[in-house]
Amino acid sequence: MDKNKLVLPISIILGCFVLGGFFYASQSQKQKLIEKELTLEAVSSNTGIIDITDNNKEFEKKVECEKYNDKIQKRIREYNLSQTPEIRDSNNSDEGEPINNLYIESNELKELFYSPKVNSCIYVESRRTLMKPGVNMDSSSEGWSIVYETYYLVDALSGEEIDFNDNLPFLQIIHRGERFNSEDYANELISNYK
Repeated sequence: MDKNKLVLPISIILGCFVLGGFFYASQSQKQKLIEKELTLEAVSSNTGIIDITDNNKEFEKKVECEKYNDKIQKRIREYNLSQTPEIRDSNNSDEGEPINNLYIESNELKELFYSPKVNSCIYVESRRTLMKPGVNMDSSSEGWSIVYETYYLVDALSGEEIDFNDNLPFLQIIHRGERFNSEDYANELISNYK
């Protein structure tokens, strides 16, 4: 008798599982069809879900690029700290006496951003040569002027320089203490990669 009392509840429980399984399978199939239909519509109209997904991916890549900022800043800081002033002849002609001045190299991170054009994080690095008149080895920050400044566009992932200026990986901003190219022109070239 005990077996007969258990058969009915067990049958009801098994029936519920079977019906639940069929219901779940049919809902799952409907959901897949709806998702496929929406994807086809979005691809054919080139709007909607695809654009949102692309914007989210680009945003994620921009956030990912910011993670490289500290690493790049540290590398540049270490480079700058390793530089020591040196005496160089500033006389560019073969005539006359040498004009000795104090020179030092210094780099600076100008900007870091995600570039959809190269699908990578890239940054603008300013590489400068600073000059201090005379040969006074006092390397304090006073009296230094920029004699050369060149912008480089660098891939943050590979470290490779990008040819962004008529197949050159650099753009001179200051050459021999004179403005060579404007910041506006530099920004215009760089904006092609944003």
